[in-house]
Amino acid sequence: MEYTIGLDLGGTAIKGGVIDAGGRIVARRSIPTENELGVRHVLDRLAGLARSLAEEAKLKENEIGGVGVGTPGPLDVKGETVLLAPNLGWKDVALKTEMSRRLPWRVRVVNDANAAGYGEYHAVAGRGVRNLILLPLHYIQ
Repeated sequence: MEYTIGLDLGGTAIKGGVIDAGGRIVARRSIPTENELGVRHVLDRLAGLARSLAEEAKLKENEIGGVGVGTPGPLDVKGETVLLAPNLGWKDVALKTEMSRRLPWRVRVVNDANAAGYGEYHAVAGRGVRNLILLPLHYIQ
């Protein structure tokens, strides 16, 4: 069975979980972001959380199909670089490249609001609907 690790990068906390192919959560945890210690430190924390979640779920490296990272702010067209994340103080951070250097698994980076929408569509309120609109409250002024 293949598993996926999901990470949600926030200004104060990084939340993570491991799900199996059926969408069942097999491990989850949250850690402080510690953004005040710099970008490298946060990237190391993201990677460390992914590894510790895999360990907690007692998974071998080859059982994990990939890691998805939800990040605040817009990404470049390729979905690799965080162009601007004001709550983190980030500008032009090559998140996909940096996480790929730190982890042995495929990495995909998406905007956190889009990740929430995908999650709702596939596993929660959107199951069975043709179209779904998600309005993240933190974007509404």
